[in-house]
Amino acid sequence: MHLLFSARDPGSVGFLLPILDACELDKRFTVSIVASDPALSLLKAKDKRVTTFPTTAEDGHIDIQAKRIQVIDEARFLLDKVKPDVIITSSSSLGVGIDEGLLAVANVPTITVQDFWGDVNLGLNNPANTYLVIDELAARMSKERWGVSAIPVGACKYTAYENINIDELRNNTRSTLGIEQNQLLVGFFGQSPQIPGHNKAFKDLVSILSEMTNPPTLLRRDHPKFASNHTHDNLIRTMGITEINVTNKGEAEPWLCACDIVTTCYSYVSIDHAYLSSKSRDPIGLVLFLLHNANTKQYFEKTTGLSSLPTVSRGIGLEATSIEDIRSLLQSLDLTNQKRSYHKASQKLTTENSVNQILDIIAKAGRA
Repeated sequence: MHLLFSARDPGSVGFLLPILDACELDKRFTVSIVASDPALSLLKAKDKRVTTFPTTAEDGHIDIQAKRIQVIDEARFLLDKVKPDVIITSSSSLGVGIDEGLLAVANVPTITVQDFWGDVNLGLNNPANTYLVIDELAARMSKERWGVSAIPVGACKYTAYENINIDELRNNTRSTLGIEQNQLLVGFFGQSPQIPGHNKAFKDLVSILSEMTNPPTLLRRDHPKFASNHTHDNLIRTMGITEINVTNKGEAEPWLCACDIVTTCYSYVSIDHAYLSSKSRDPIGLVLFLLHNANTKQYFEKTTGLSSLPTVSRGIGLEATSIEDIRSLLQSLDLTNQKRSYHKASQKLTTENSVNQILDIIAKAGRA
């Protein structure tokens, strides 16, 4: 049975890799992979043989309709060449590319590995036949919002964290960065600048840092698809904040572990951090969601169908509803206790190695 995997967003690679590795070892399957950057570079770094798919159509492209047609044509050409029995795509949030192109032209069963609750990209109007999702909430949201078939399989990505010494990774990364044990390191993990209020959230964070008597060091990791964010560069220079920019430098996990406070609007790296925390001996930090701007909050609710991140209600992360919330946390004398509370809550997370279940789902789809 010939399988074709596809990916384009960086966050999806961690979800696909355990499945890819298992399929390559399973005698039932032969595997082909196609990807576009940033996923392409990440897969090649894992020694995967990948075919490059160069075209994407992002919102804001002047010739976006022509780009969409090009995506479809190139996906159809690829499909005619590879002739897979089953297509397994990653979950891509903004724009359209190889994942959506394959779903649009597929004449074989299709499966999408979803990495955020209820996220279904209908940029080319074709959902996958089946979505593999992280939990019952994701399955329910996918069915109710989009009418698609969804199977909860957990997040096998995080079983790999059991093989990492999280505390050692934190200490080593901070040492490499020159951060002292008691020195506060605040991280900003960016998303698409197209998200309303995204750049304003960064500006608000930096402004508060600059007001502090002893400003913390800022670790910045912009989204790999939008790595040249000159707005952020200019702001840092103006505010005089000490910054360490790790955009496109390795994987996210070391940087997440190094931070005392991880800030983001609502990136899925927050869930990566939660699972890293769940595997650590000692508290490594906590997550603060920058949803204090009304337009960001509204966009989040509209596009995700959520009122807040599911982890927040479980004590795994804090949501800023005002600038004062950000200021209070950064200047808090109780940060150590808040980190302990986050750590304790994160330890209730469980990881299940569901790869064999997923392979059986793929095999069943190929026999249908």
